Amino acid sequence: MKLILKFKKVVYIIFIVSLFLFGSSSYAEEEVTLDASYLEGPLAGQVPEGGLEPQVKVFLTAGFSGSADLCQSGYKLFHTMAHAKNGDLSQREYLAKGEGDDVEFEFNSGPSGQKNIYWPVFFCWSSSLPEVALGTAKQWTSSERFDQDTVGGRCNLSNPSWSSTSVKVGEDVDISVDGTLGCKGRDFTFELWRGGRALFSRIETTINATFPTQGSGPFTVIKRWKVTSDNNYLFKARVPDPNGDLAVSGEISPGKGGGGGASEEKSTLIEFKNPLAAEDFKELIDALLSWIFWLSIPIAVIMIIYSGIQILLSGGDPAKVTKGKKILLWAVVGLAVIFIGQGFIALIESILNLGK
Repeated sequence: MKLILKFKKVVYIIFIVSLFLFGSSSYAEEEVTLDASYLEGPLAGQVPEGGLEPQVKVFLTAGFSGSADLCQSGYKLFHTMAHAKNGDLSQREYLAKGEGDDVEFEFNSGPSGQKNIYWPVFFCWSSSLPEVALGTAKQWTSSERFDQDTVGGRCNLSNPSWSSTSVKVGEDVDISVDGTLGCKGRDFTFELWRGGRALFSRIETTINATFPTQGSGPFTVIKRWKVTSDNNYLFKARVPDPNGDLAVSGEISPGKGGGGGASEEKSTLIEFKNPLAAEDFKELIDALLSWIFWLSIPIAVIMIIYSGIQILLSGGDPAKVTKGKKILLWAVVGLAVIFIGQGFIALIESILNLGK
């Protein structure tokens, strides 16, 4: 009797141990993971956040983990990537159909406003036909769908502003601009224009900048610049694309004197501003050429009008007609020389800047 009781006890212990060792793996919890990333562009490899850039490839990958004994005899584990057409969950299509515990899929984000809803499905069946199997098959899917609209698009700039308008020569001032979601990861340029909105203002310097590559926008980029003179200034934030956006700030008028709160020395001298805004010989030549260019255009136009009047009032007199034609010819030639000369100067300056 004691021997029988001992035997029963040993069998009971073996049963408990085997249940602990082998039964737990048969009832492991199933899990489906879903990950997304950009495949191309400045955001390649990054996880989409808040909305998708337009017309870029997005990569989805899903994996399944669970017990070793999932499907009944004669059935296998298959997968698919379900897609809600036009964002409508009632209109489903099944893509990337195949066998196994992982699925990879890529799609184009399309134009702005496109709905993008995808989710993986793993199921037990005798073939990879989810349209037939998913009505009755044993199946698993991720707890969250990939559900992001395409909301990027053109990089639009706004709110170009100075950190302060009461600055002095030698002080630092911050310049900033805001960008939409379409600016994410984009390069652009701050242009500091000396002379403000005056006719002969020019670029003094440029500062390269880049919008953040993380987040869903809007984005703000801030750069620091040291004031170099007491001329009026404004800056332009420019996206370099042919159809890129441009934002122009307001003007500031830096006062003279040292930075950092140093007091200004008062003087009774009357200061006469240089009307040409030139501080060296090269700037003087540039200013004079600009004056000549803008002055010569209306003169040429007046001469063309005058030649036309001469021809109309010639009364058929060959001498007057010839005189009017000569005036017209030289007026047109002069105007052409003016524009060609201005374009040639701009070409030389652009070549020199490119060399820098």
